[in-house]
Amino acid sequence: MRRVLTQPKGVFEALEEDKRNGTKGCLEFIVDQAPLSREKRLDIYANGYFMRLLECMASDFEVVHRLIGPHVFRSLVAEYLSKHPSKTFSIDDVGEHFPRFLRYSETTNEMPWLADLAQLEWLCYLSIYAHDLPGFDRGKLAKMSEDDWAGATLALDSSVRLFRSSWSIDELWELEELDLEQAKEDQCRLVVYRRNFNATFERLEPLAFEVLAMAQAGFSLGTICEKLAGLLSPGQEPPPLMGWFQDWIECGILRDVRRAGEP
Repeated sequence: MRRVLTQPKGVFEALEEDKRNGTKGCLEFIVDQAPLSREKRLDIYANGYFMRLLECMASDFEVVHRLIGPHVFRSLVAEYLSKHPSKTFSIDDVGEHFPRFLRYSETTNEMPWLADLAQLEWLCYLSIYAHDLPGFDRGKLAKMSEDDWAGATLALDSSVRLFRSSWSIDELWELEELDLEQAKEDQCRLVVYRRNFNATFERLEPLAFEVLAMAQAGFSLGTICEKLAGLLSPGQEPPPLMGWFQDWIECGILRDVRRAGEP
């Protein structure tokens, strides 16, 4: 029945296709009662089901929907659902594969940045529903020795997502209407996180992004400092690590500093 409900050409075409292929249909499960035929009842349900998924997708990908317009968005969602139909009772994850779908869709050839924009929206969605972690315990820092610091690791908030794009998607995010001239190639590094029950993101300078990426990968502070030194150009000033840490604690990106061996 799922195939019939998600057929882009409609229920009637899907049922005709079943007849041509000799496939056992799903009409036997539909009530046959006047004044509506089984086919019409199924068609009404399918339209309602699609509209609910479309509404969900428009909510999850609000910026994409706004920039490309409702008609193009609807067409893309219909094509997407035919290739990636919902497979669970919940529709929460229906848009999981939408960014990847957009990357290879012929419809978006003139908007190569659209997939990255959709990916950013999906990361924001995941960030909102990440589980809660305790706040940062500043008193713990005073109890750490110099030896503790080298082997310590940074624990980021569960809502943190790091994202690289070759486009200025943070600027595209702010547009009210699509302007292709404002879509420019740019090495954009973003950190997505939850703050005050909402997802937000910030552009990071390259070294700050690398520090968070290494922290997320579980590298110790000693290793992070060594690798960071290797990324500096000759004569370049050391980055303001302590300032970054302070900022990340304040906004909730950094949740804990754990001694070596500490779970």
